[in-house]
Amino acid sequence: MADASRDNAPVIGRTDFADGCYIETLTDARTGELMYRSCSPGGAICRYSSDLWQAQVYVEYFRSK
Repeated sequence: MADASRDNAPVIGRTDFADGCYIETLTDARTGELMYRSCSPGGAICRYSSDLWQAQVYVEYFRSK
């Protein structure tokens, strides 16, 4: 089940990579804490994390596929 607080979280920053992957910095709608959304090219698959290191690991995983 999707978490509505993540789906509605405002984007406060985005880093785009040449291969189409990206990491968005979000503010959790419930807690106000920073979180990261790492997405494969075109946003087909996204993974959420609470730290930038994990977000970068997800992007590297997407790149390896």
